[in-house]
Amino acid sequence: MEAHRQGITGRGVLMVVLDSGFELSHEAYTQLDLFAEYDFVADDDYTGCEPGERRGQPNHGTGCLSVIAGYSPGNLIGLAHEATFILAKTEDTSREVIREEDNWVAAIEWAERLGARVLSSSLSYKDWYELYEYDGVTSIASRAGNRAQELGMVCATSTGNEGPQPMTLGAPCEAYGVLGIGAVDSTGAIARFSSRGPTADGRIKPDLVAMGVQTACIEPQSEHGYSRWNGTSLSTPVMGGVIALVRCAHPEWSAQETIQALRSTASRADRPDNTYGWGIPDVMAATRWPEGRFRFVDQDGDGVEGIRVWLESTGSNDEEDVRITIPVTTDATGYASIPNVPEGTWQVQFELASDAPYLVGEFERSPMYFPDGHSRTCYLLPVQD
Repeated sequence: MEAHRQGITGRGVLMVVLDSGFELSHEAYTQLDLFAEYDFVADDDYTGCEPGERRGQPNHGTGCLSVIAGYSPGNLIGLAHEATFILAKTEDTSREVIREEDNWVAAIEWAERLGARVLSSSLSYKDWYELYEYDGVTSIASRAGNRAQELGMVCATSTGNEGPQPMTLGAPCEAYGVLGIGAVDSTGAIARFSSRGPTADGRIKPDLVAMGVQTACIEPQSEHGYSRWNGTSLSTPVMGGVIALVRCAHPEWSAQETIQALRSTASRADRPDNTYGWGIPDVMAATRWPEGRFRFVDQDGDGVEGIRVWLESTGSNDEEDVRITIPVTTDATGYASIPNVPEGTWQVQFELASDAPYLVGEFERSPMYFPDGHSRTCYLLPVQD
């Protein structure tokens, strides 16, 4: 993927994965950077299969983790395989009990204290809540997710596999501070099983969607096997990896800025709904958010190459506070873009090549506002004799 080609691989990002356990003997985990692990079910520091547990106890977590962290070129490359990982075993697959949600809360508090800045959790709690309680603040996991976001962690959790009916979410994906992740297939179409919103208090969920149909992962209980799984359990680690890549590119961003960048540049940012949320994320667009985009065309509508473009902002009250971005030059199709434009009012400045046979027809030094990244076309008129 383009992010990896540009060296954005998750390096420097500490992320936590909460699940049923993790067996790390597979070849795809030989380069895993493990920072810490803890089993909140058995209360010890080993997250693999414990004596007395069912042999398949860690399978779900082992497979989901590989979507982010696996590395076996030619077989599987996880989205953020160079991130550093905290692993927490919170689920007892032999039964569904309230203590599992307590474990989830304890794990996220522990990981936050260790410095985790991204969470991926393919878990959902429904058995002990009523529909009206999916309001973002009632469940203890939802409250913990909200607090984690306030403290700087971006949390991705699965919406569940109860679709296609509306209001089929589980906690904590409906929390204000948690990104609820739905599933799409390779064509971008929503998976029928993907749970839908809205929340009990009418907010849009899911927040985003990602590949959750035939998603590549390792085969648990093997050393060299690979598989493809379905479910929002798979779309969630895909999104966890995406979040880690964006945080890798912009470690200075807050959790809220990271979330805003992902939503603002996703495929349905202009029309979010309770099936797709804000849509499929675009990693590179998110890393460039907010982006000023320009196109210069001639009277025939053809792009004009070689125009130098930059932005300026002058401070208020005649203060000498002028900021100038690094100039960019339009390409052969007339396009130019400036990434990560700080919020504010900017004047677009541009300069034609000395031999360019054009005069500025429109758009000369037009003030523009770039809070979310906008596009503007400039029309150039031929010089009149």
